[in-house]
Amino acid sequence: MKKLHAFCLFIGIAILGFSCSNELDLTAEWQDIPIVYGLLSRADTAHYIKIQKAFLDETESALDIAQISDSLYYDEGEINVEVKHLKSGKTYQLKRVDGNLEGYQKEEGIFSDAPNYLYKFKLDANEELVEGETYQLKIKRGDDELEVIAEDVIVSDVKVNSPNITTPLKIIYRDFPVRWTSGDDARLFDFSLVFNYTEIYLDPDSTNNFVEKSIVWKVKQYIPREEGSSVQTVFDIPGESFYQFLEAEIEADPLINRWQTSIQFVIDAGGEEIFQYIFIGQANTGITSSQVIPTYTNLDPEGFGVFSSVNKVITDPYPSFHKAMRDSMEFGIYTKDLNFQF
Repeated sequence: MKKLHAFCLFIGIAILGFSCSNELDLTAEWQDIPIVYGLLSRADTAHYIKIQKAFLDETESALDIAQISDSLYYDEGEINVEVKHLKSGKTYQLKRVDGNLEGYQKEEGIFSDAPNYLYKFKLDANEELVEGETYQLKIKRGDDELEVIAEDVIVSDVKVNSPNITTPLKIIYRDFPVRWTSGDDARLFDFSLVFNYTEIYLDPDSTNNFVEKSIVWKVKQYIPREEGSSVQTVFDIPGESFYQFLEAEIEADPLINRWQTSIQFVIDAGGEEIFQYIFIGQANTGITSSQVIPTYTNLDPEGFGVFSSVNKVITDPYPSFHKAMRDSMEFGIYTKDLNFQF
């Protein structure tokens, strides 16, 4: 399965934009400044990297220029893009494609949405990115320009340690701990909960009496990992908020009975560069902050953006629920009108 992690992971991240350096001279002559965003993932077989160029014109509005695709992208053949596994030396040449034709439609907005050029490479059959090892992105822009280089350590797989899949879940009106283990290369996490259930329509005129449904609760973003190798992260699900989420997402209807079928936990892990991008950008945005907001980029020697990696774990469904949880679902103040049956 291929996924455009470069644009989806960590829902709050401003991955399609960049902060302007305070050292950028707005009256200077035009410079070739690449803008790069790409997140590699072991879960993918096809990888996409967004590469655009900064633009500046003293005679035209930046908003007008942003709608001209020729101002955003390098011409075909103008740059050469490759990703290299440093340990083995294996190199992947990236090909420019239109993301709109690859199933990744760019949303309408300030910037031109067609074409939506991305740079793509695919792994060989049965090949995976190697966790914990370094991959290098290199952009060659011609004889007169410096090569732009970025390096990233592939985020290792994450293992959920508890709760145990054989133990009945007991999410009630207090914090419920979830524990997982990761390597040094994972620096922060997003935690989500998938609630799977079945609706049974009691209306005799209904033509579809049994409907399986799922809703996703994005519980917490940007959970930092403590320093150290293979450190266990503990996150407490706020139990009361779980029931409030169900009340908000599921419509009460006396003609519908519901059965809770299972719960899954989803953990998205992000690498060091994502951590730096998010937290450096937030460092000086409070009430007492300075007026100068720092900009993070791991492109060298010039450019803006982030080249990093992500990983994801989705647990097997937890099918069994403690009696106290079943009672809270059926009779609790937030969900008693949702007609959960046990």
